[in-house]
Order: sequence, then structure tokens, then C-alpha cells
Amino acid sequence: MSLLRIEPMPVGESAKGLVMLDPAFMSHEKIKAGDVVEVTTGFSKSIIARVSPPLPADKDTGYIRLDQYQTQSIKCMLGDPVEVEKTVAESLEKVVLSPLMDVSHLISDLEDYLVKTFSALKMPACKRTVLFAKLPGSASGTRFKVVDLKPAQGIITESTIIEIKYLFTPGEAQVTFEDVGGLG
Repeated sequence: MSLLRIEPMPVGESAKGLVMLDPAFMSHEKIKAGDVVEVTTGFSKSIIARVSPPLPADKDTGYIRLDQYQTQSIKCMLGDPVEVEKTVAESLEKVVLSPLMDVSHLISDLEDYLVKTFSALKMPACKRTVLFAKLPGSASGTRFKVVDLKPAQGIITESTIIEIKYLFTPGEAQVTFEDVGGLG
């Protein structure tokens, strides 16, 4: 199996669950845009992603382009080598997400909103995947970590049930600069 080197995803393609592969690698491995691949680090951490049309300039470079949420999910850095293998992804029945910040006050039907958002992207997910969603009523969005799902990996569809599970108590005091001695 060939190793590809991680490079950054173009900004407009971030947070969509996509990867871009060296076109020569795609041809050799018979991978096409829309296929689902498993990306595995040398430390056996892996994610699944949908293949985006490649950048023509990436031909024969040995690059795989990942976004910041994917590199965070598999705890790797730009330039790291990864293995890429075509895989099959079923529709997910259930996904349990943990927001990485308190979003309980932003939207009352958060689970339904996330199903619509992620199913529109055909978002791939597996355990430990970090997903990003822009939230209504917020100037930005937030990250969600996949903490459980059924089956073990797959695609979020309109029929997927999303459950929110806080791994902290919303509204609890967070550590401030004053708690650790301030800025000076």
C-alpha cells in the first residue's frame, strides 16, 4: 500500500468530510470522486472521508489534502504520511456527538438541525471524528466529537438519529486566565 503525505485542504472545502488525493494515486488505486476512503496514520488512528475531485496540480505529488478537523481527529500534522484505502460506508443509524463547547442555549432543536446539516453533506463519520457545524444564531460554529455510533462507521443521512451528550456540565465554570495567574 502506498503512503500519501498530508497537505492542507483548500479553505472553501473545509468541514465537508472530503479529502483530495493525488490524481495519479486515484487512477492507480481505481478510486474516483464520490468514493469513500479510510485514512490511517502510522499510529493506527483512522477516519473515513469522501473523495473530492482532485486538484490537477497535485498529480504525481503523493499528496492527500485533509482539513483541520480531520487532522485533529487522527492526531496528525501536515507532512505526516498516511495510508489510504477504498472502503464501503453504510448509512448510520445513530450518532452520539459531544459538542466541544456549551451550545445548549443556541438552538432548541439542535439534533434535527445537525441531521439536516450533516446529511446534506453526506458527512462520513467514525468514532473520534471531529465534525464542524455553523449554528444558527451564532456568528461562528462549533466542533462536535463523535463519541459513539451505529454501525462503527458510515454516512450521516436524513434517517440518522443524532443524540447530543455533553462530556462536561453546560454552564459550569471554565478555567480563566485569572485562575492560572493572569496574563502578566
